[in-house]
Amino acid sequence: MRKINQIVVHCSATRCDRPYTEADLTADHLQRGFSEAGIIIMYV
Repeated sequence: MRKINQIVVHCSATRCDRPYTEADLTADHLQRGFSEAGIIIMYV
């Protein structure tokens, strides 16, 4: 197993009182011109 040198936590900065699904995240990325949302791990 390789050594982990860095852990990056990225926050979507969405409000906790509004639903924001994986599909919403993907749609937002596609609208911005990305080919996909990349790695999606959602913690609720």
